[in-house]
Amino acid sequence: MIYLERTPAAPLNNLVGTLWYCSATVTQARQRVLPNGNLQIILNLAADAIREFRDDSPSSEYAVSPTILTGLQTRYEWVDTRDLQEIVGVVFLPGGAAPFFRESARHFRSRTLALADLVPMRDIRGRLQQEPTAHGKLKRLEEWLLSVSRPDALRVPAAARAAVLLKERSVRETAQMLGCSERHLHTLMTNEVGMSPKTWGRLQRFNRAVRALHTGEEVRWEELALECGFYDQSHFSNEFKAFAGIDPRTYTRATRPWASHVQEA
Repeated sequence: MIYLERTPAAPLNNLVGTLWYCSATVTQARQRVLPNGNLQIILNLAADAIREFRDDSPSSEYAVSPTILTGLQTRYEWVDTRDLQEIVGVVFLPGGAAPFFRESARHFRSRTLALADLVPMRDIRGRLQQEPTAHGKLKRLEEWLLSVSRPDALRVPAAARAAVLLKERSVRETAQMLGCSERHLHTLMTNEVGMSPKTWGRLQRFNRAVRALHTGEEVRWEELALECGFYDQSHFSNEFKAFAGIDPRTYTRATRPWASHVQEA
């Protein structure tokens, strides 16, 4: 497997967290992808479609556009590892998609949309396919992002700060620190980030636990639950399963190429 990441230069680094490239051996296995709070662009360079699944059954597979935008998710999804043969992606920072799309982030939540319906493609997929190196593909992808960004739209600083504060603070505390009402914070997060502040906070606690479990270190379940912001071990287990579809112990026993990817048993 080849996996590369690129942090874009200014001004994109204020909007985009990572550009990534993956090239992996093709297999028939599926992977469970856990929700991580990222809005992403994905382009399949090896095939003319991306495979998705309507439910947990492999027979529910269907094909979508090879260039897609995936909104914030609140539950796991399945990916077919055949789509990892050669694929590139863009991970937006919370609220960072505004200069690229006319729709608010709430429009994309829990949805997969054809990228061509949202932004000018300018044959970016063909240009990436012709680029001989992985590093060159990421550079071309960065150039394309700059060309389709809208200078009249800006990332809202308050939304970016709220997304960070909610990782450790309650909705009430975050609103107080921003000097706004909880209702205004809800509208801000939903429109700019794509998720309510309460759900965003839950998802951040879940991902903190995922990162801790992925290290492979010995787990003291009660301590981990409290450190990640859960009331107790039972609350932790219920929340984990609500997002991941599996319990924490099953996650630790599974094969995981990345923290948020769990190989199908």
